[in-house]
Amino acid sequence: MRAHTLPSLTLIAGLLLGCSGGDDAPPEAMTLRDRLQTELSVNLENDPDGVTVHSVVDLGTTQNELDVLFGVSGGTMSLHTDAAGQILLTEVDADLSDIAISPTAFPPDGLTITDIHAMLEDPVVGPGDWSIDDQRVIAAVTGNLLVDWAVVQDTGEALPLVQQRVEGVEFAIDAQQDDIGAITVAVVATRAGDFFTWSDLVTLSELSVLLHGTLPVR
Repeated sequence: MRAHTLPSLTLIAGLLLGCSGGDDAPPEAMTLRDRLQTELSVNLENDPDGVTVHSVVDLGTTQNELDVLFGVSGGTMSLHTDAAGQILLTEVDADLSDIAISPTAFPPDGLTITDIHAMLEDPVVGPGDWSIDDQRVIAAVTGNLLVDWAVVQDTGEALPLVQQRVEGVEFAIDAQQDDIGAITVAVVATRAGDFFTWSDLVTLSELSVLLHGTLPVR
């Protein structure tokens, strides 16, 4: 009878390694720079204190000035990078909370500005300042905002008014990816000086808007 010989342990180990692909390197994790090669959209987080503006109410004989604090109630923003590492802010679409001016500042009943919606007029681009590991980028760009708004009438109904164009808004962008892959984006939009006047009664200036959101781990 012919004897059967057992395969060597070395041969068995080699066959197992060959079948399991043991020589393949694990895939590298994508950096923020990698992921921004494709446009990313982030939902804006609700921030009740995200907007500040200075208002002047001209009553003819007197002027009432006050700083108004109101909020961001939702929306989206989108951005991506190009081959040169520039940052393109392609969308800002933000819903803002009402602005309430008191009867003391706007007699006799006060004034409420409502249905405020701000949109980036056109995409804007600027050089990106990247961290060494490509997990964070900051950029500064300038663009225009289109703002829809309405005033609340004595009847309680909102009267839509002419869309406003706010020129020369500066956007400071800060995007970063953490160790588990979540991306946080913060954009501070500012506009120095007067940017809006209504019927020679109300003038708004010194706009500052904080927009932020997080893209969860995929």
